[in-house]
Amino acid sequence: MHLKLHIKQQMHQLENYLNNPDEEIRLMAAKEVLTRLDEDHTRQKDAALVALLNKMLQDPERIIRTAAFSAFSSDLAKGNDY
Repeated sequence: MHLKLHIKQQMHQLENYLNNPDEEIRLMAAKEVLTRLDEDHTRQKDAALVALLNKMLQDPERIIRTAAFSAFSSDLAKGNDY
């Protein structure tokens, strides 16, 4: 139970970083999202990480949008199949 709460708090923290006006903080959060996907390939369809990638796709900075797009195009992450 504690682990799930801890992970949920971490995802919330990453979302807050991705909402930060400072590009460097958003870039740090984007790298962390990609690291989490890369370290455990069972997270490809993790709803929280996919939501963060979707947020990254809307970032004003090209490098952050490109990182998110690359995660999807390289199958590091898989979005919802609708």
